[in-house]
Amino acid sequence: MRRPVTLLSLLFAGPALLGFAPAPHAVTAPPAATEVRVLTYNICGASCPDSQGYDNRRRLDVVVDEAVGARWKADQVHLQELCRGQYDELVNRLGPHGFTGHFTTTEGNRASCENKDYGVGVLVRGTVRDTRVLDLTQGGEKEKIKVPCVRSVLRGHDNWACSVHLYWNEKEIREGEARRLGRQARAWQHQGTPVVLAGDFNASPLAREMGEFYTPEAGGGHGRFVEGDERDKRYFDRRACDPAQHTRCRSGEPTFQRKKIDYVFFSDGDFRNVKADVRKQDRAVSDHRLLSATATWTKPGS
Repeated sequence: MRRPVTLLSLLFAGPALLGFAPAPHAVTAPPAATEVRVLTYNICGASCPDSQGYDNRRRLDVVVDEAVGARWKADQVHLQELCRGQYDELVNRLGPHGFTGHFTTTEGNRASCENKDYGVGVLVRGTVRDTRVLDLTQGGEKEKIKVPCVRSVLRGHDNWACSVHLYWNEKEIREGEARRLGRQARAWQHQGTPVVLAGDFNASPLAREMGEFYTPEAGGGHGRFVEGDERDKRYFDRRACDPAQHTRCRSGEPTFQRKKIDYVFFSDGDFRNVKADVRKQDRAVSDHRLLSATATWTKPGS
């Protein structure tokens, strides 16, 4: 979700790690060879300054802990509303743990970012084979809508990972962006490469544009993806799915206020055992909630 631009700069300097509340995961072993762990977080990095009660140091520490801490150990980290300085620090801290990142600028004049460079980033474990920036901009947006993608080999599994932040305003514009993203993702799938799309799509699950990603089995979609939270019957939208009759539904636990607008999509046929977890909102970090998801590959790695 996009917020009004502030003129306050975020602070990137500071002491070493400060304490913060642990994530709600139990201590867990590193991912198995057949598993992929993904997290997406709109960290509100340019629009939630320390002066408004947020804590930039805590924001970065939480991301690092989710990526390499004992409780989670993510394989992919998808971040939105991200300042270049924040991204650079995360690369420096996660690089020694095997992460490689890709950042794209959507605005180059954000006064609330230290170097005025603002955008979207993705960091992944594994051997990087390619990177791409998908320009989804339709015209009429107040900033460029770009999606950074990394193709990597993770424990023998080739895949594309893309961090998504669709437009927050006009629905028609967002629909065009979703169609363009869906076409590219399907092209990669047709070539035989699994795809993970994760981020802030700025739309509810039943919105028309989200049909570009959900499969028909989830309720009216025409895409080729399974979403991390679509099997959680506690949050089924009864307008679309009766929990007594359906196992999948275009719905999920809220990630922003009382709405679900953040997603992790795994390409259908490439993954199974898909499930997700929405963290309790950390009000010192963002007005979004962190969304994590896990899945296992359907085919053995090479």
